[in-house]
Amino acid sequence: VMYNIGINQAAEILETLGLERNLEGCAYALMAMHRIFGIKSKIVKKEKDRIVIHVTECCWGKKKKGWTPKTCASIAQYETGLVKGILPNASHIYTKRRSLGDEVCELIISIKGD
Repeated sequence: VMYNIGINQAAEILETLGLERNLEGCAYALMAMHRIFGIKSKIVKKEKDRIVIHVTECCWGKKKKGWTPKTCASIAQYETGLVKGILPNASHIYTKRRSLGDEVCELIISIKGD
């Protein structure tokens, strides 16, 4: 369900925010939606074919009722749908997760077969 919501909202989010359908526009759209979920994130590395984003603050570990690894997985599915809706040839992967003991969640959006 969350994947479908993300994919279906992609065009509207880009248009509303005045972003382009490129890697940077995709990253900024995703980070804007993070804010709606109460997540703070920032771009830590930009390359031609990939952008690395760190989630620096969220409700994980703050004992917020109902925030579990399932919540994180649901948001990640939304993000995947959003990324695919903006850039069908892009991939979205977490390489670090606070729920697994890392200091930050690290998300990489990269373009395949450019």
